Amino acid sequence: MTRSARTHSNTGRRRAARLLGRLACLAPLLSTPALATDQDTQLWLNVTAIGRMGTTDPTPSRWRYWLEAQARFDQDVERNFQNIVRPALGFDITPRVTAWAGTAWIGTETRTGHRDEHRPWQQITWVPESQPAGFTLQLRPRLEQRMLQGSGDIGWRFRQFFRGIRRVEGTAWSVVWQDEVFLNLNRTDYGARGGFDQNRLFLGVAYHATPVARLEMGYLNQFIAGHQRPDTMNHILGVTLFLTP
Repeated sequence: MTRSARTHSNTGRRRAARLLGRLACLAPLLSTPALATDQDTQLWLNVTAIGRMGTTDPTPSRWRYWLEAQARFDQDVERNFQNIVRPALGFDITPRVTAWAGTAWIGTETRTGHRDEHRPWQQITWVPESQPAGFTLQLRPRLEQRMLQGSGDIGWRFRQFFRGIRRVEGTAWSVVWQDEVFLNLNRTDYGARGGFDQNRLFLGVAYHATPVARLEMGYLNQFIAGHQRPDTMNHILGVTLFLTP
């Protein structure tokens, strides 16, 4: 065998050895099954009242209030696992832009017992002046500071909400679509990881019972990133009564 042939043969063997080594390193990953997705059927009930803080003649007050209460049921709608109370004050920056600041109390039943969370929040609601034909669109960025019982950390979370509602002409009904993306802005000792946290997609209908009362019902899909644990996907019947006195 010539020197060039031996050199070529040795080079081929070294490349083959490197390739086998890389495949050996990948083997444990390829053989590990993908994490499963936990799923549950739930019911979320919500009552939200949004109104103005009195009036000033001849124009309405620019100050607003927000009062919200929720009850959530999991384990195939057999257990009331979470309750939320969320008040806030708002101010109309323009007729289409409102700044809000509020707080929330969240009581949750976990695997280890009851846990309270206090959550200050700030948001802007914006109804664009230019709207698609027949639709009313709303955008709402929200910033939250999550303080959980038993934790010394404050979790900062950003939520971007998009909503569209279209009235069915000649009826008291509307079609509703909305989506909300949750992003954690830091790591915490209670398990939050920076980056994508969850997504909530809602499709439903709304019944305009009166000029100040609207009942919305539909399917809410909640996907929660599990990071080192299985992801979670909840299939939720969402029912919300909106009051705008």
